[in-house]
Amino acid sequence: MDRATYVNELHGRYAVPEAVISSVVGRAMQGKVAGTERLIRGDEYEVHRVHLDGGSAVYLRAAWPDAPPQKVGQEAWAMEQARAGGVPVPEVLAVERLETPDGERAAMVLREAPGRQLRYVLPTLSPERRATALTGLGRALRILHEVAMPGTGRPDDHGRWAEPEPDRRRYQAAVADDTQHLITAGLSAAEVDSVLEFVRSDVVPLEDPPVLCHGDLSAEHVFVDPELSVTGLIDWGMWNASSAEADLTLIGILFPEPDLAAVAAGHGLRGDAEFRVRLCWHTITQATGQVRWLVVSGQSGELARPVAVIRKALSMITNRP
Repeated sequence: MDRATYVNELHGRYAVPEAVISSVVGRAMQGKVAGTERLIRGDEYEVHRVHLDGGSAVYLRAAWPDAPPQKVGQEAWAMEQARAGGVPVPEVLAVERLETPDGERAAMVLREAPGRQLRYVLPTLSPERRATALTGLGRALRILHEVAMPGTGRPDDHGRWAEPEPDRRRYQAAVADDTQHLITAGLSAAEVDSVLEFVRSDVVPLEDPPVLCHGDLSAEHVFVDPELSVTGLIDWGMWNASSAEADLTLIGILFPEPDLAAVAAGHGLRGDAEFRVRLCWHTITQATGQVRWLVVSGQSGELARPVAVIRKALSMITNRP
């Protein structure tokens, strides 16, 4: 199936009653709810924009009933770490457990990000202004990536963090296992062998210490003001502790090359050949994980892009000086 069909079917399985939304948001805001608007997007949350008397709005994000119990609380914690470090992140107003017909669900209420989504702003900009906006994003991400974390990945159910070296080996083994789906996606056996060889290499040094990463840096998740300053990073469901380069990888996948160069410049990263090789490693590992997810979730209609991304990264590695 295609992406739109999958998301619509996923969101059609669950619905937080409007009365529950009004109760939770009313308590958090100590006010009256004027109306709600459900947003059908993403794989991890049911999202409602909640309009309040007086014209303002907040968001309620409810995790699926089978989500890990600590998921929402950990995400709120990560957002607060970013806010404390000076990153523009919407304030989390409440974290609660909701009683719904689908069972108990964890949820958060958070403020609306000011400004406009970058995905709507970028197409309206001249090349010079576009570079300005993306350099500013790089500066905001540099601040985020100065927030040190106590370990890699995310803490387990007991709050324990993984150590970088064993977590790297675990991750490499998981990605190697995921390569079984690359043949299904259309890669040749020789291409899969190249992926495995590169994934098992140590071209990417361990981050010491690991830093806070957003994990899903698309233009949909960045808000800017009229001066193109970043005013909000939203949707922290994929947050993790890793490296700045790992966090910038999705920008390299989704954005044209000049955009990545502008973000890297604003961040202060050297966009040299070694940087490109490390980015290729993160690109291949992340895209391989995406292929696995698309195959097992039945979204075979979406495989073309990650396959193309993997092939491009392999070509860059093969043809590097």
